[in-house]
Amino acid sequence: MGPSSGDADRWDGGKIAKLRVGLVGTTTNLAAGLLLAEKFPELAAVVIVTDGLSNDNAAALDAADSLKKRGVDIICIGTDDADARFLKELAIRSDLATHVSSRELRSAISGASHLLPQG
Repeated sequence: MGPSSGDADRWDGGKIAKLRVGLVGTTTNLAAGLLLAEKFPELAAVVIVTDGLSNDNAAALDAADSLKKRGVDIICIGTDDADARFLKELAIRSDLATHVSSRELRSAISGASHLLPQG
């Protein structure tokens, strides 16, 4: 099993710390988060929750494709200004991408947890 997120720096010699994960100006660096996910060889699924726009859709899609080729399920939940069409491309299947209001976020995350691989 891969390390907990608190152990990620020690696990890869500090390379993960150099990734710019999270906010970049007013957009989100989804590609960096997906590249971080690639560091965990036994990862079965990634759930992306975003309220905005990716700063580089092409890079995020490339990183997602790499995970998909490994058999990693990608589930996307977008709120507010998130690009619903992009999230459908990012997810392993378009039916695993949903767009909800901020008020519905808790139930959407709960629903997504039922879609995660068991085992």
